[in-house]
Amino acid sequence: MVDVKQTLVGGSVVNQPKETYCQIELDEEGLAAFRYAADEDGEYLWTHKRLDIGVNDGSIVDVNLTSEAKFKLHVGAKIPLTYEVVWKKSPVKFEDRFDKYLDPSFFQHRIHWFSIFNSFMMVIFLVGLVSMILMRTLKKDYQRYSKDEEMDDV
Repeated sequence: MVDVKQTLVGGSVVNQPKETYCQIELDEEGLAAFRYAADEDGEYLWTHKRLDIGVNDGSIVDVNLTSEAKFKLHVGAKIPLTYEVVWKKSPVKFEDRFDKYLDPSFFQHRIHWFSIFNSFMMVIFLVGLVSMILMRTLKKDYQRYSKDEEMDDV
């Protein structure tokens, strides 16, 4: 049980999202994080944690954490902190445990034609720009050198 102090309840919740997470110092050694919400009726903590752990061939392949049991806060309340662990067999193999986090349609090997065309057009533009600068510079140098040669001939 955790005692609710004045600093936790009755504070300003302006510009807070509807739900957020808060940390409560349990003792000198540990903290607990809880889902927190505030509305016009009051402030709430979800104080029950449920861990669903999937096991296949003695290996943990899946863990799901959910928060349950919304508890209304008020000054002086004793907050019950509870948890539940549910072990279940999972059909997921140990090697395939991260496949659910990878979006197969996103990582397919596709040719991105727009990017190739965009890069090609950028290269053409930059080559044209550099060649135009180079041509102007060479033209001015050629005119200056030919003018110097005409002066030498006179």
